[in-house]
Amino acid sequence: MTVQPLSSEPLGGGQDCSFPKAVRLRVRRQFLRTQREGARYTSESFFAHIKPTKSQRVKLGITASKKVGKAHDRNRYKRLTREAFRLSELRQLSGYDLVLVIRQESPPERLSTLLLELERLTAQLKEGRFASATAKPRGKKSRSSKHNKRGAPPAELRARDRGAR
Repeated sequence: MTVQPLSSEPLGGGQDCSFPKAVRLRVRRQFLRTQREGARYTSESFFAHIKPTKSQRVKLGITASKKVGKAHDRNRYKRLTREAFRLSELRQLSGYDLVLVIRQESPPERLSTLLLELERLTAQLKEGRFASATAKPRGKKSRSSKHNKRGAPPAELRARDRGAR
């Protein structure tokens, strides 16, 4: 019996199989900004929030709430989504932050389905549909400039009111 030498070529036929930090949205603030300021795309398995950036890469963030299923199910869906992203042309584009929110009604069960949905999204991005994705910011309405985040007046107004008593 002869032993074959190990190949120095990485798995996946020479393709990069990793999901490095440079292509991930990693901080909650990045997720929230993309969801608030980005355009929204709806698919069968996910909602995509797309925000144009000056980055050289597409940065991906994936979320799955507890409503989607137990932890092992959510992790499986996220692994499938990462793999579909890795195999899709979407990875080759530049200048977008992308948050994929897994839908609880129909989470992704098959890699082929996810690949098709990501290819549709890629086609729309290439057409320039989201090039000027300056969607109206969703979220909290701005408060009066006379009040802080909690709705309380600033210290100067409180001090003035105390002096007026």
